[in-house]
Amino acid sequence: MDEEKARFLFGEAPAGSTWTTPMNAPCSSRRRNPYEETARLGRPQQSVIANQIADDTPAEVWQVARDLVGRGVDRAEVLEQLVHTLAFFTRCILAEETAFDEAAYVAALHRLPLPDPGDAATAARDAVLACQGIDADRLVDVVLAGLAREPDDVVTGQLVGNLLDDLIDGGGLLALLAGDRMVHIGDLTAGSVMTHRLSEAEAKTGIIIATPDLAPFGRLDDPHAVRRRAHRCRRGHRRSRVGRPGGMAPGLQPR
Repeated sequence: MDEEKARFLFGEAPAGSTWTTPMNAPCSSRRRNPYEETARLGRPQQSVIANQIADDTPAEVWQVARDLVGRGVDRAEVLEQLVHTLAFFTRCILAEETAFDEAAYVAALHRLPLPDPGDAATAARDAVLACQGIDADRLVDVVLAGLAREPDDVVTGQLVGNLLDDLIDGGGLLALLAGDRMVHIGDLTAGSVMTHRLSEAEAKTGIIIATPDLAPFGRLDDPHAVRRRAHRCRRGHRRSRVGRPGGMAPGLQPR
């Protein structure tokens, strides 16, 4: 194998060693891309990239790799982004049962490097703040434009979609409402007062079960701050504890 290709694929080779079989080479990346979906395609795709570079099939894989390294992108990061690009088209083959689209693959390679995930997250947040309730598909288009990517950049488009899922899941800063509308929770609820009408059972037991109308509390930057406030509700002359399954919120004492 060409020495420059070997150094790119494997790093510095030990003295006297030769690697001529990329399929068995240690082509591993330094870190995971934050955009990547949960399912890891892993080493098989790394091996395919190594063989594509070794055999120049297609030649653009090595051309793009050399160009990115020459522009100062870390070797491991270049390998990782090549794998991500190949993985996208591999998933297309499996999902759509179509032939490998080499022309589209090469076009995607020429659009590397992928945008920084932090920049994409900032672009998504700013777009939602500028238009609360923006359509989810429209949001992807706006983020692509904000990252100076073309609308037909399918690889970055899917990665941005994955990033938006991360910003929604686990109490993230965004939420998806009915009609595929995206909102920024903090901005949407700023200055709002959220109330809850006690049911007969809650008034009798003195415990409020967490219900959908209390869900916004879960998105507060400091949910424990709620416990430091004197929230009071009047229902007859009863004092009630406020709680939820798995724990009590002692600072909330409606009456």
